[in-house]
Amino acid sequence: MSVDPFLPRLQAAERMVNQGKAVEAEAACRAVLRDAPGLPEATALLGFIVARLRRLPEAESLLREAIARRPDVPHWHFELRHVLRYDFRLDEALAEAREAVRLDPASAQFRNGLAQIHFDRGEYDQGYNTVLDALARDPEHPESHLSLAHALLASGNFRAGWAEYEWRFRSKIFTKALPKPIRPYWNGMPLPGRRLVISTDQGFGDSFQFARYIPMAAARVGEVVVICRQPQVALLSRSGGAGLRHGAETGGRSCRVLLAGQHALRVRDRACHHSDTDSVPDGCSHPPGALAGGTGSTGWQRGCAGWSGVGWQ
Repeated sequence: MSVDPFLPRLQAAERMVNQGKAVEAEAACRAVLRDAPGLPEATALLGFIVARLRRLPEAESLLREAIARRPDVPHWHFELRHVLRYDFRLDEALAEAREAVRLDPASAQFRNGLAQIHFDRGEYDQGYNTVLDALARDPEHPESHLSLAHALLASGNFRAGWAEYEWRFRSKIFTKALPKPIRPYWNGMPLPGRRLVISTDQGFGDSFQFARYIPMAAARVGEVVVICRQPQVALLSRSGGAGLRHGAETGGRSCRVLLAGQHALRVRDRACHHSDTDSVPDGCSHPPGALAGGTGSTGWQRGCAGWSGVGWQ
């Protein structure tokens, strides 16, 4: 059966899932499959959708069904690699990543996907070589730069790693992570009497770890304003921030709205501090539950359900 008569409906479903409307996309895709049972393009798209809904066994089954009907589509192998990787079935993920590269050797995306599996498996030499191969094919591929950044940071090569990590803002994954600032980014220069606005671009764990840089910034400027979520106010106010703005005051944007200060700094950018493993400042001395700004440890734990691995000094 030809996909052509159903292509507009599948494209509409794909737009829905890209807009965050996964439930509506699933319904639209299932409607196509009712009219065209077994259509591999619809089956694969449904696999993509339910994977984003974290129904991984169902996603795997649908993708394998689509691949069995049309094994020559590299993106389906790439998406199956993602599902298997999420389930930490790295041998199977490696095989699917290699098949995607074999089917489309010119794709930086697929080579980067293979590099990620090598890194996950602890095969660092293969991972580095593969991600460099990806960048050789597309030097402007943000996700490959991001994979390289993660590898460099994990190996303790902070200076090169943070420089590569700036590529995240060119990735579609991070398009809404931080709005375009209305003021220039701070370069670390002393600004006595001036205001510095600090905003994070990711989650609670990141802001906990990088709050240690707030006193270093505060020592060089006249005032620091930190944008954070409500439960973080008590914690970050002990980190040298003279003024705090939380989500309720910024439209609930969760650390992603910059105030109209003279300068802005993303907490994660430490190039101006030249941090390495010998100069990273000590972290916080209190666990988050003790500083939850009235929410209490139980409330904080509910908000951070499923988290682990945040270290405190």
